[in-house]
Amino acid sequence: MVTKDLEAQYYNQGATVILVSMRQEIIGLIALADTVREASADAISGLKALGITPMLLTGDNEQAASTTAGKVGISEVKANLMPEDKMQIIKDHAERKICMVGDGVNDALALSTAYAGIAMGGIGSDIAVESTDAVLVSDDIQRLPYLFKITQKAMRKVRQNIIIGLAINFTAIILSATGLLVPTTAAIVHNCGSVFVVVNAAMILREKDT
Repeated sequence: MVTKDLEAQYYNQGATVILVSMRQEIIGLIALADTVREASADAISGLKALGITPMLLTGDNEQAASTTAGKVGISEVKANLMPEDKMQIIKDHAERKICMVGDGVNDALALSTAYAGIAMGGIGSDIAVESTDAVLVSDDIQRLPYLFKITQKAMRKVRQNIIIGLAINFTAIILSATGLLVPTTAAIVHNCGSVFVVVNAAMILREKDT
């Protein structure tokens, strides 16, 4: 027999409860709940270590969302959201440069609106994959911290190479103006600078996914 206490029990466990009726009489219920991946908590912990603040955007009810968020260590939770609600929240937080991770049709709008979108390739819908900037083909959520880490390192390398390249060129211009640099040695300096920039960029290949 389905009672309010039984319904509340599943609801408090974070499940979405669907009542089943026949001839206008409730004869049962279906409790739907997400299964949290074992690696999710470690992935969230890794993101926090990189200075990234995670937020859960979901269409589930508040209790289900809070239960899931508590299991993985997310403190910011937005529940009962429609696809356009997720998109609006991302627009409202545009100054934070939101990166959205999703896998379903309901995430497509948010994925395309976010500063960067990441789709779970194996389990994600085609429209979600098409709306993103990056795809995790293996669906290994534990690789998210590595993805952000390698991206941050790549941007640092870009900035380093721009500064070093400009410094070499300005130095070469000054030396040429003073007559200390002739065309032959200028070409050598320029090529050495180009090689240094390429080698410095290639050093990022040493970064391993731990």
